[in-house]
Amino acid sequence: MGFGEIPDVFRSVTYVREMVGISSIAPGVWLIVDGRYPLRHLTWVKFAILWCILAAVTGLYYIFQGAVDFSQVGMAIILDAVFAVALLALYPYRLAHTSQ
Repeated sequence: MGFGEIPDVFRSVTYVREMVGISSIAPGVWLIVDGRYPLRHLTWVKFAILWCILAAVTGLYYIFQGAVDFSQVGMAIILDAVFAVALLALYPYRLAHTSQ
């Protein structure tokens, strides 16, 4: 993402970064698996919507704070926003209400 090398003083941050990455793999796998039958797994669809919205808002927050530049995280924010809008637009509101 263009952040450069991490100084040796902050090498412990690598552990935290890797744990966050690993924590994203498990839900990502379940989103792919359950995405084949979204009406049976509406909770995962809701999770995906929330994940996208929170990721976009967090990215914008850190841009406004000056911690990152739009050139570093802009594409991720745009993709998260597009997925959130698409998931919300395609969400089966009527069927979800009747199936619960």
